[in-house]
Amino acid sequence: MYPSDYGYSVLASSCARTTNLDSYSNTSCAGQSWLYGTGWGSSITPLSSNSNYVFDFYFYGYLTTGYVASSSPVQPVLYLDAYVYIIDGNGSICVVL
Repeated sequence: MYPSDYGYSVLASSCARTTNLDSYSNTSCAGQSWLYGTGWGSSITPLSSNSNYVFDFYFYGYLTTGYVASSSPVQPVLYLDAYVYIIDGNGSICVVL
């Protein structure tokens, strides 16, 4: 996951796309994310100033940095094509129409 993926986990109608990711800990942004409350995770993106640190996401909604050796597991991401729609369910079954 990239830090921008965390930003896109909230609908633009709930949180402006111009909002800084470090401001997502308020309920109007982080609380509207489908990732909110799901646990901790790390991005694959190192800091440009020190590659020993990555961006971490915390279950209560904010983005911070953490030392690579002590950070949480990296969150996997799946990108769907524009024609793929989630209609119902939890993703355990896929039906191609």
